[in-house]
Amino acid sequence: MWRTLLTVFTILCILNPVIGQEEISGSQRFSARFLEDSTVFEIGKFGFNSVTITNNSQEELHLRMQVVLPEGWDLLRDPSDIIHLRAFEQRIVPLRVRTSHTSYGGKKYFIRASLEDLSTGEQLLTSFSINLRDRSEWNSQLLSKHIRSRDDELLPDFSFIIRNTGNRAQLFEFSMESQLRLSLPSEGNQLILKPGQDSLITVGIRSRNLNQDNDKIIININSRNKIITLEQNVSFIANEVTVNEKNRYLATSSITIGAINLLKPIYTSNYVDFKTEVSLPEDRSLKLRMRTFMVNDVVNIYNSNYLLQYEGKKMALSLGTISDYMYTQINGYGFRARVRKTKQQTEIFGVKSIWYNGFNAGIRQDFRPGKKVDFHLEGLYQNNNDIGIDYGFLIQNVNFKIDPKTELKIKAGYSQEMSAGIGKSFGGYTAGYSFRTQKKYYSINSYFNKSSGWFPGMGRGLESHSHNLMFRNKKVGIGAYGFLLSRSPNVYINNFTNYLEYDNGKTYEYGLQSSFSFRKSVFTFMGGLNYMDQKGQGVRIGETIRNPFINGSKFSVDYKLNSRNYAQQFNIKYGLSELDNTNLETFDFESLNIQANGRIKSLGYQIRLEKGPTYFFDYLYVLNTGKNIDRQQYSIFWNSSYDKNFRFNLSANYSEMKGAYAGTLFMNATVNLDIPSQNLNLRVSSSANVLNQNEIPMLSFSLIKNLDIPVPFFKKYSSLKIKLFKDKNNNKVWDRDEEPVRNATIEVDNHLLHTNRYGEAKLTNTERKAYRVNFNPVDNQIGWQPEKMISDTIKLTESKEVQFAFKTTKTVLGKISYEESKYSQNIRVGLNGITITAENEFGEKYEIITDTDGNFFLNIPPGKYRITCDKSVAGDGYYFEQTSFDIDLNNKDKEVVDFVLKEKVRKINIRKQD
Repeated sequence: MWRTLLTVFTILCILNPVIGQEEISGSQRFSARFLEDSTVFEIGKFGFNSVTITNNSQEELHLRMQVVLPEGWDLLRDPSDIIHLRAFEQRIVPLRVRTSHTSYGGKKYFIRASLEDLSTGEQLLTSFSINLRDRSEWNSQLLSKHIRSRDDELLPDFSFIIRNTGNRAQLFEFSMESQLRLSLPSEGNQLILKPGQDSLITVGIRSRNLNQDNDKIIININSRNKIITLEQNVSFIANEVTVNEKNRYLATSSITIGAINLLKPIYTSNYVDFKTEVSLPEDRSLKLRMRTFMVNDVVNIYNSNYLLQYEGKKMALSLGTISDYMYTQINGYGFRARVRKTKQQTEIFGVKSIWYNGFNAGIRQDFRPGKKVDFHLEGLYQNNNDIGIDYGFLIQNVNFKIDPKTELKIKAGYSQEMSAGIGKSFGGYTAGYSFRTQKKYYSINSYFNKSSGWFPGMGRGLESHSHNLMFRNKKVGIGAYGFLLSRSPNVYINNFTNYLEYDNGKTYEYGLQSSFSFRKSVFTFMGGLNYMDQKGQGVRIGETIRNPFINGSKFSVDYKLNSRNYAQQFNIKYGLSELDNTNLETFDFESLNIQANGRIKSLGYQIRLEKGPTYFFDYLYVLNTGKNIDRQQYSIFWNSSYDKNFRFNLSANYSEMKGAYAGTLFMNATVNLDIPSQNLNLRVSSSANVLNQNEIPMLSFSLIKNLDIPVPFFKKYSSLKIKLFKDKNNNKVWDRDEEPVRNATIEVDNHLLHTNRYGEAKLTNTERKAYRVNFNPVDNQIGWQPEKMISDTIKLTESKEVQFAFKTTKTVLGKISYEESKYSQNIRVGLNGITITAENEFGEKYEIITDTDGNFFLNIPPGKYRITCDKSVAGDGYYFEQTSFDIDLNNKDKEVVDFVLKEKVRKINIRKQD
């Protein structure tokens, strides 16, 4: 029996190889099977399968067939409802299936075919499964890349579309960057789109700066590691634009009123500082500053400064209080003048001193003949009648730029000094060089300068050396260093009636150094020998007393770390020195110096610890008193800012030297308050020694008021009025019966303007210069065009009105439209911004771009033209039915052309199966 059942089952399987997918009723007079049990389809595309129907009986059958599809799916061609099959006949029914854009990827779908025998009612149901590929695709575009808004209209909205063309739900995030205030937040916008969905997002513009002509809105859209950036251009077109708020020259001024040490009347000082600047055309300016400083009647100190300064491209002149430094401090009343040329600049000044009865005259000159060498000359003559000394000097500097990291400077100078008390003159000199280079594996820094005992100024008789050599290999360096400082000036004695050569002594140090860096940290090690020999002055004039000289060794470690939010520096020095007292007795000293400072965001600190003598007079102090040096200093400071208009600083500083003076703890506070609405700044600072209650705290304040003062009688700007009119009689002059060109947009020096009902547009408070008027933005005057065609130039020297005539013209009107196929799967091409070209028989071309709806018009002269459309915008899915039109506008005023953008028909291949 089991063998019989197995034989029957095998025969059924042979007769019906797809019995696993069928539901069978009746006596199996007919059967059906699909070509594929399962297949993979692409979303939005056609997929193919076929069903084979077999008549297993000896009779003719009439079968009704129905195909059941998932929701949103369809067939390219529906099969016949009634299928006629002769005895033992077999029929193949092809199925061309298009999936829905809204179907989800990664999910299994079923297509079922049902067959019914019309004579017996027997039914059969068969199916096959479809897997949709998982695809993440999307795109986005602006409805219009350029939008314009007139000043008499509401602020515009702009829109962009996000389309989910994939087959899975996607989360989209978008942000916007702009100076405009928008109706949506700049960050954090999200939306979810199902497959095949799209969303039109409209954003309103809520506010803008009053003087803002245009702006860009950058839109960044992000989904599944893909980013699309859109750029929306917004233009605000006004009938009248005020380029500058004030039409006169403004004196940008500030006045400062302050007081120092208010709580100590005898030491209280007051000051008033007034500054003003007027910016003139061609990068010129005029500045004035007046400052007074006064301590009360008990101290009786009063000082005032006045300076008037003119600054231009080639010349500058200052009158009033002049301060300068040329190897000696110069302060007094006089002038300074500078003349600048391409390769040369010369400056001279003359100053009557306020410190003594005398004057100063100086010159500076810079000359650069090439990029790698420049000369700098300094010269000064000084007269001092109080002490009877006159001197003058000239110093020439030559700088060589050998390469970007190698520089050599050479200096040489000569001086002459005359003493009335001695009755003779003395010559002096100065000379030196500076050399630096930084190569891949080494660096050199070397400096030398020597001034003779009669060379005037603060460096009289000074000789200094500094040399540094370092070899580096990536992050490690090793080298040597050395420096020397000595001074032997010639000084006047006996009320400037005599002189002597004076030896102040010398100091030098030399040794080895090394460094290495690790990430943002740098460590530097230095070790060497040092020598100090300082001389003093005795009771008798000209007597030199030799102080004990010191020699010894030093070692130091320096650590630096810098980053964005914090910086740290740590330095430790150790010294072992020997003091030789009159060459009979020697003393040994150890010194340890530790310094640390750093910053963590707004919080900073400083620590300084000294054990043992560090400076020359420290050694003498220890030698004379028998007390060792023990200094300590601790500081902490904090800068805070609640907002940009309110800031305050707090600091505490503790210092002490044991055995010499008691410790002090100074607390300091400074508050800065800005009041922008009133152009005011208030600064208050206070300091107190909290360890000494008897000491009066220090309190100071300053109040700054900023002002913009119009300069009377002098206008800085002018106004330009432009009038557009339709010149019917072609006389290029506006007649009162001629119609103005209303609501036309023109561009004047990058400002978009629209004309009012009188055809007028205006720029006010604008600079006097040449202006280019561009007529290309005029896009709404059908049949009229500017007589100047594209642009014209206006030279504005004073306020004026300029008229521009429009003349009649021939016109081409047109539109681009769509024609889609029945089974359209393409995304429509945007119709705005498509270039339309008209070319005449002489090769002259005129172009225009379409608006949002694909409309366009061209104003062109009479003639024969070929009108063409930019066919590249059609892409792969569309084509233009006709890409060019030939028209004749010699005897016509206008012509209408239409470009039809048609969708390509998909080719369908049907596979037959026997």
